[in-house]
Amino acid sequence: HYSATNKFVRATTGRATFNVQPELAGSYFNKVECFCFTDTTLKPGETLDMPVVFYVDPDIVNAPELKDLKTITLSYTMFPVEKNEKNKPVASSVPAEGTSNKVSHTEGSLGG
Repeated sequence: HYSATNKFVRATTGRATFNVQPELAGSYFNKVECFCFTDTTLKPGETLDMPVVFYVDPDIVNAPELKDLKTITLSYTMFPVEKNEKNKPVASSVPAEGTSNKVSHTEGSLGG
């Protein structure tokens, strides 16, 4: 789990983005539960433990480019969310005209 503390005198809402290093390990890293899936609001002075549940695909041991891998680092950056952005979807769930709503294999494996 990760921990966040609001050091402001007002409530604040943030949105987390994640990073996996080394980058080549990212396609084997899968998040099941993550605070980064939703915006998080903290009251002034509030500290919150935030869960993250993940697994590393066992096929990672078969990747020749990762044969010397000893450590995978997961990090997060929290960005403030403006009032008018709260509960606003990051992307549209409706496909643009003339496009398909099918997700390609490549798109489906990005982001974990």
